[in-house]
Amino acid sequence: MKITDIAKLAKTSTATVSRVLNNDPRVKEETRQRVLDIIKKTGYKRNTLGRNLRKMRSGNILAILPTILNPIYARIIDGVERQANKSGYGVIIAVSHRKKENERKQLEMLQTKEVDGAITFVSSLDEQFLGEMAREYPLVLCAGFTHCENVSYTCIDNEKAVYDGMKYLLSLGHKRIACINHKFSKVYEYQRKMGYERALKEARLPIRPEYMITNCTDFKDGYNYTKKLMELPEPPTAIFAFSDKIAAGCIKCLNEIGVKVGSEVDVMGFDNIELCEMITPTLTTINQPLEEMGMVAFDMLYEKIKNIKTTRKAVIMDHKLIIRQSTRPMKNA
Repeated sequence: MKITDIAKLAKTSTATVSRVLNNDPRVKEETRQRVLDIIKKTGYKRNTLGRNLRKMRSGNILAILPTILNPIYARIIDGVERQANKSGYGVIIAVSHRKKENERKQLEMLQTKEVDGAITFVSSLDEQFLGEMAREYPLVLCAGFTHCENVSYTCIDNEKAVYDGMKYLLSLGHKRIACINHKFSKVYEYQRKMGYERALKEARLPIRPEYMITNCTDFKDGYNYTKKLMELPEPPTAIFAFSDKIAAGCIKCLNEIGVKVGSEVDVMGFDNIELCEMITPTLTTINQPLEEMGMVAFDMLYEKIKNIKTTRKAVIMDHKLIIRQSTRPMKNA
């Protein structure tokens, strides 16, 4: 059954039926009720696909995650969905597994009008490609930094976050601080390295290559590399792991080899996921406002959906040092 059939049965125009379906207040109550009664009796179902195609609007946005294994993305998505729902949008989630070809294919949904906009998290694609896509389609980068002049993004200041964490460890009297980073395939990973090195230089301490661990991704890596660090002739007295999962692996290793975390060796993480309060000792970490970041990312995307020529925005969110049991109290505290 079509909308024209409903109009004939209700003895009104197709325009009036359309207004009823769209809750237009200009329709008389008597006419509205007559149309609604016909719809109920006939079991008419609205062809939303055809309607959306005519309006060139799907009512959905796409969120591309690099992985589903990192809990920080679940919290960011929570913020995205909360804000999207307020504007009547659904969120379609895709996982790229950090593969460029996957992310490119997923972004084709913008070109086919299956989604009205896309948020990509820590994108694997080069900036030129992202810039070209953002010129034509609503596209926002979340939890990652970009130099693209037409790609809006939101993230924290990763260099300053690590710098602040290092300043705290240095204030505890540490002179041998190791850092455990990721693969250096993303801008934020280099930024965190810069924060680590800047703090050491300001403190006039050497940057020791044996204390700078890279290519780590998970709990197991944190465990294994901590074991190697503690076997050095001069092991570190503090370890700054650039993810909480890696830091949890550090703590497990130190506990097993009989090193007291928070008194003999301090451990700091990054992200402030729920795990931080589940392990013993509880983990000192850098908090990212993940839900708020997701909400901001959607707001920027929604502006682009309404007007693709909206000025590019760069929103840097505030980070916060959360002090728990895995680091010793400050000497003057």
